[in-house]
Amino acid sequence: MGLETSKQSVRLIRLGEMRRLTGLSISSVYAPMSRSEFPQQVALNSATAVRWVESEIQEYVLSCIAQREQNVAMRNAQREERRATKAEVAA
Repeated sequence: MGLETSKQSVRLIRLGEMRRLTGLSISSVYAPMSRSEFPQQVALNSATAVRWVESEIQEYVLSCIAQREQNVAMRNAQREERRATKAEVAA
């Protein structure tokens, strides 16, 4: 996000709010964060005062929803393909 974030209103949220928005436990957040698979925290004045950018958390949740939709569509296509194959074999 970088410069894009500085041009818009930014809301920083605490750990509890981030957990409420994602439904993830603390350990479920820090491991993916270390692999850059989850939005990075923002250090405000020290390592103890950290927040997350709300819009980045919302984007993360939306990407999870999009991935779910893609997975559902793929599973449905695979089911239809198996049904078509069975119908061809039966005919």
